Amino acid sequence: MVDWIQLAGMAGKAINAVRDWTDSLSQEREIFIPDGMINTAVTALLPKDSVVKSVLVECHDGFADLDILANHDGTEVNILLTFELQSLTINRHKQAVALRERQPPELSFRYFPSAWHKVWLLLQVWACRNILRQHPLHHVLRKTDGVEISNGVYRIDLSLWVRQKAALIAALYAVDIRQATLREGGLLVRGAANVKSLETLRGLYQVAAGTVSQVRDGLSRSDSRPLRSVNPD
Repeated sequence: MVDWIQLAGMAGKAINAVRDWTDSLSQEREIFIPDGMINTAVTALLPKDSVVKSVLVECHDGFADLDILANHDGTEVNILLTFELQSLTINRHKQAVALRERQPPELSFRYFPSAWHKVWLLLQVWACRNILRQHPLHHVLRKTDGVEISNGVYRIDLSLWVRQKAALIAALYAVDIRQATLREGGLLVRGAANVKSLETLRGLYQVAAGTVSQVRDGLSRSDSRPLRSVNPD
């Protein structure tokens, strides 16, 4: 089980590091953002009614592993992905990321609310693979606003989620990330930031700490019941 509160604490420390390294938008620097800060930010972006219940990002040299737990109509599915980062742009004009998958996503169903749900969902997975000739995850994401998938490359417009959070909107006027590289344990970004406006981020991470606590409690309750794992492959 992921200690989300610990991750939020790491994120707070990362903010202090950023404040020490940056002072104005005119100065461009390289800043290392640890996994904890990334996970807290991603969790804060998730709407309360989101199908995605948790996301855990683990960064390595040149690639990142994503462990996602989703719940759709009572069916719990675990999704494992491995990505290379092609590009990342975060400023007040554009918030976008491009990721290239290193291997097909892995799906495993943890829980079905009924035998009927199990049969129906596995039939849909079979139809995606054998009739539509698509990976089930690709098929779903292509119907999602702000997501484009082509030849294993995911282009995601983050503004649809970022602009739903007031603290993040304010922070967009403080940062200008132009380049990023995945490193072991975090993300090395190159850009500029305004140290005064970074104070806005403190509010975000205080809110996120409460959010991840709720997620952790929910997952703990979920883990307390027997799981019926099914690999659709």
